[in-house]
Formats: sequence, C-alpha cells, structure tokens
Amino acid sequence: MGVRLTGGGQSAVFLTDLVPTSAHVPAPWIMGFDLYPMQTLANKKQWLAEIASKGWLALFVHDAKVRAAHLREREGKLIVEPVSVD
Repeated sequence: MGVRLTGGGQSAVFLTDLVPTSAHVPAPWIMGFDLYPMQTLANKKQWLAEIASKGWLALFVHDAKVRAAHLREREGKLIVEPVSVD
C-alpha cells in the first residue's frame, strides 16, 4: 500500500515498504524478505515512473538521511534529488 497526498497543486507519495529507502529506488533493489518480488518489481517500475514523470515528491519511511526526494530520469536511470523537510 502507498499513500498519495495532494494539496496546493502538489503531490507527495508515501512509498511505505515498496521503496523503504532512497537506496531502494533502483528497480532490482527489493527487500530480501519480500514474498512476491516479481509483483513488487512491476509495482516499483510503474509507481516510480509515474512519480518521476509527474514531479511528485517521494517520501521514504525508513531512510534516516533522505526523508523526501524528487526522482528524475537521466540516461535511463532514476536519480534521487533529496529535498529538506525540516
């Protein structure tokens, strides 16, 4: 499950355990205890592409350093651009 928050013409997506940290943004990085890794991979590809293309803010629940970031596609890869939320 994920949660999309909207307001003021902007959106943010709380990625829960689908993408728990910014280090998990690359598609193959899936939690080792995931029971359905292929389904997770498909969901990650779909959601991360949409987040990047629409400019939504990605919120990472388990990342101690990067709590929020914009995702940008560069040379076929998603790049994490941290955003301060303090």
